[in-house]
Amino acid sequence: MHTAVYLRVSSEEQRDRQSIENQRQYAERYFQQHTIERVEYYVDDGISGTLPLADRPDGKRLLADAQAGRVKVLFIYKVDRLGREALVTLQAAEELWKAGVVLHSMTESIDSVTPHGRLSLVMLCGIAGYERDSLVERSIQGTNRLAREGAWLGGIVPFGYVVTGTGGAARLEPSESLIPGLDMSEAAVVEMIYRLCAEEGLSCQKIADRLNKLGVPTVYLRDGRTNRRGKRQVRTSGLWRAGRILNIIKNPNYKGIDEYGKRSKKVRETIERTVPAMVDSGLWQRAQETLHRNMRFSPRNGKQQYLLRGLIKCGECNLTYSGSFYTTKDGTI
Repeated sequence: MHTAVYLRVSSEEQRDRQSIENQRQYAERYFQQHTIERVEYYVDDGISGTLPLADRPDGKRLLADAQAGRVKVLFIYKVDRLGREALVTLQAAEELWKAGVVLHSMTESIDSVTPHGRLSLVMLCGIAGYERDSLVERSIQGTNRLAREGAWLGGIVPFGYVVTGTGGAARLEPSESLIPGLDMSEAAVVEMIYRLCAEEGLSCQKIADRLNKLGVPTVYLRDGRTNRRGKRQVRTSGLWRAGRILNIIKNPNYKGIDEYGKRSKKVRETIERTVPAMVDSGLWQRAQETLHRNMRFSPRNGKQQYLLRGLIKCGECNLTYSGSFYTTKDGTI
C-alpha cells in the first residue's frame, strides 16, 4: 500500500452538510477517473481540525505509516481536512513532506511537488483559518442574539428550573411538579432555602441538614448522574452539602437575572437577561447579607483547622474552597 486518502469532519454541522461518506464517495469517483487502485483510508470522524495531526486517532496512524514508508502519496478532499488553523495545517504538511509523502488535494490545484503547489498550499491554509474564524464569529453573534431574546442555550439547569421548548424557543421555567414522595416542588424548595437563610439566619450546613432530613433529592440523585473518581464513574451520596446550598443562595438566576457567557473559557461578551424569578430581589439580598454575617471561613465557626482554607479559589466560579467532613448514611466519615 503506497497511496492513501485522509478524511475528516468535526462538528455536528459539518456532519450534516459534509459527511465522511460524502468525502469517501467523492474520492472513489476521483480514483476511478484517474485509474488509481489499492487506496488505504484514514478517517477521523468527529475530530476537531484544531488538533495537531499526531493527536488524532487516524492522523497518528497515518504519520506512523508514512514514516515507515507505507504511504508515498496522500490525497485529501480539501486542505482544511488537514487542519482548520494555518499553523496546524502547515505542521501536518511539513511532517508528511519530511516522511517523503507527496500531498494532493482532490478539489484544489495544489500538490507538494512543485513550488507553485506549495505556495498554493500556504495560501489555502490562511484562507481555511480565516473561514474558521469567521464561522466562529458568526456562531457567537447568532447565539448572543438568541440569548438576548431569552433562549436557554444549554448548560447546567439550576435546581428548581426546567427547560421547556427546544432550540431558539427553549426557555427556563420554575419546576412546579411535586417531588416524588414529598408535598412540595423544587421551586418551593428553593424558596424555602432562601427563607431559612434570610429570615431564620440558618447557615448553609444547617439548611443542608434540614433538606437531608426532609428527604429532598439532589439533582445528581434525581437524574441518576455520576461523578468521575479516578477512572471510574461513581454515584454520589445524594446528600445536600453546604457548598450546594451556598451556590443556590448566591445564584442571581433565582432573583430573575441570568448572565449568559459568564462561565465561558473564551473571551466573549457577557449578556444579562431576565428569567422567571423564584424569590423577590429583597429576599435574595437579605440572604446575601446573612451569608456575609455567617461567614463560613470565620475561625469561630470552624470546628476543624485547614491550612489552605480561604486560599484556593475555583477557576470556574471563583468561589473559595473550604475543608469539611461529613458522616455518610452508613456512619463512616
